[in-house]
Amino acid sequence: RHTRCLSDWSSDVCSSDLYTFQNFHGFGEWAVTQEGAKAGIFGALVVLHPQLDWGLLYRIIDPGYFSFYSDAFLESSVVSNERGCYTGLVFRPSPALQLLFYVDVFRFPWLKYGIDRPTEGVDQQSSLVYMPNKKWSLRLRVQSSHQAQNENGTESPLLRVIQTSVVQFRSQMTFIPMPSLQLTCRMDWKRVRGSEAPEEGWYMYADLH
Repeated sequence: RHTRCLSDWSSDVCSSDLYTFQNFHGFGEWAVTQEGAKAGIFGALVVLHPQLDWGLLYRIIDPGYFSFYSDAFLESSVVSNERGCYTGLVFRPSPALQLLFYVDVFRFPWLKYGIDRPTEGVDQQSSLVYMPNKKWSLRLRVQSSHQAQNENGTESPLLRVIQTSVVQFRSQMTFIPMPSLQLTCRMDWKRVRGSEAPEEGWYMYADLH
């Protein structure tokens, strides 16, 4: 399918569901501006087993590509200057238990806000959801992110770019004794490493409504 994007008159868009066969589905979208900058997102969803699903998504957005009214699967909030590959698994060993994993490796080919040189990073997450019935559930999540940013507190016009890492853990339990009453308890812990000493913090809360 070929069309001109109505929300951005500077680009032509070619988009289509590429291929579907049994438990495999591939998809993609490609756009080119009048200046020749390119952007594309391509992916696949595969049912490997009745209990196991796998997904893959690759994106390539040129630094010179801009689309102010678009929303895409990106690490950055702006649809420009990014290349990356995301893959994830969903495993359901039992009806009450679900395990989720994903890894996202990305690269910014040019400068961006808060980063004064091309950089790269990785984001990964593992989650467990246990829901034996409709009344209560338990969720555990571990997430880590490694990427670059400008060092703060320097007066040099060219700021030094440093690597930062963030590790987060969350546990949440929800109990619904009756349709009009719900209890949620959550605990979050986070650690940040950069150029200075590591920082960490945590909080707990309970919500009854």
